[in-house]
Amino acid sequence: MKSCLQRVSKFLLLVLVAFVFLPPGISVASVDDFIIHSLDATYELSRDDPQGKLTITENIDLTFEDNNHGILRAIPDKYGDDDTNPKVISVMRDDAAEPFTTYSENNNLVLKIGNPALTITGSHKYELKYSVENVISFYDDHDELYWDVNGDLWLQNFESVTATVTTTEDLSFLESPEPVCYAGYFASRDQACELSASANQLIVSTTKELEQNQTLTFVAGFAKGYFVPVPLWQKLIMFIPGIIFVFAQIIIFTSAYRKWRKLGKDYPDSPVIAVAFGPPKDLGVLGSAYVYDDATVPKHISASIIDLAVRGYVRIIETDGGGILKKKTNRSLELLKPLNGLTSQEVTILSALFDTTEVGEVVDLDTKKTKLHAKIAELSQSLSAEMTNKGMYEVSPEKAKGMLGKQIGITVGMLFLAFIGVALFTPLPIVLGFISLFAIIGLQTAMTKRSRQGVEVKKELEGLKLYLGMAEKDRLAAMQSANAPLAENA
Repeated sequence: MKSCLQRVSKFLLLVLVAFVFLPPGISVASVDDFIIHSLDATYELSRDDPQGKLTITENIDLTFEDNNHGILRAIPDKYGDDDTNPKVISVMRDDAAEPFTTYSENNNLVLKIGNPALTITGSHKYELKYSVENVISFYDDHDELYWDVNGDLWLQNFESVTATVTTTEDLSFLESPEPVCYAGYFASRDQACELSASANQLIVSTTKELEQNQTLTFVAGFAKGYFVPVPLWQKLIMFIPGIIFVFAQIIIFTSAYRKWRKLGKDYPDSPVIAVAFGPPKDLGVLGSAYVYDDATVPKHISASIIDLAVRGYVRIIETDGGGILKKKTNRSLELLKPLNGLTSQEVTILSALFDTTEVGEVVDLDTKKTKLHAKIAELSQSLSAEMTNKGMYEVSPEKAKGMLGKQIGITVGMLFLAFIGVALFTPLPIVLGFISLFAIIGLQTAMTKRSRQGVEVKKELEGLKLYLGMAEKDRLAAMQSANAPLAENA
């Protein structure tokens, strides 16, 4: 037993020694854990692009202080308002091709250079070749190349930065304004740099180490006429898809609006509301409510149940449900008469309430709410057809629900296309597209054109509502009280 404990103790001691004294395993350092000794860039400026094209070669000497996969290099893909259309020609490390991927971020094409499956350390030399276009700015008396050599996104110091700019033989640097260089943070006018210029070559270099987020910048002017600004039509051509989209949306919305004016908008009526003292004849509670609201909603069913109680078909029974802080009232219904002589909608409601529809059957009203709600769509369709047949509508409201479906579908499809295409140029089509879509949906919800007779009936119902709201206000308040006594039949 003792020897066993001794062996276990020795094993644990060896494990502890291994953790304390053995070297740690290899770890991967931060992507920013390196030192940049120099960046030497060459620029070939040509008229291969009328607005100026730079073919750039960058040689970057650096030392990784720990294991690392590689570096990131951001290339501007915007110069002012113009696209630079960056194209990567090659990426080398120590004179051998190096794998890389690209992604866009903050108006830059970012090169993620290195093998994600391998790590490197020590000193290395990277060579990047790429081209950019639209690099010339145009002024009244000269054209200009303004360029940041290393850029201000690096989180490392640069011990030295050098740039050599050459032009074609037929393009010379202007002596006035003379070329100039800057070295420092963004928009800095610190001239910690040297510059020498000849007719077709410009050499600039830093005179002190650049700190992180500092850059070397050179500015050179050229005579007017060699480079050509982007023509106005070429600037506007990017807006053509958006303009087509906007005009298409106008046409689609106009089509929807005209259809609504023809088939969805009520005839005009008088702004004066005449007081009415009773409901319209031959429509019933549900029919009148449908013509008034262009739909069937739960409160219409409640009104119909009360109407059936007043007519003696059902009795509403209230019982005390208890409660300490707030009294609860339980309500049930008793069927008093057969369903003869009722409208189809009233039969639908009572059939949903009563399981057997036999006289004397009593049901708990709260247990039937879900079943009644499920009947709303059926009642709405039935009333839509019936009110249309009675001349209340020129087009059935249920059928009118899909009359603008074509316009809505086309608008949604165009919005999808805008998201993947046109929106790359301007967000205006997206905004106008959504405005148009919501406007057409609004018109669709209002596609319930009443006939002239239907307009008169709605006006009559408004008059009845006005009368009840004024003359019967106090009586209705008393009758609607939760504790108000019910009539004998109710």
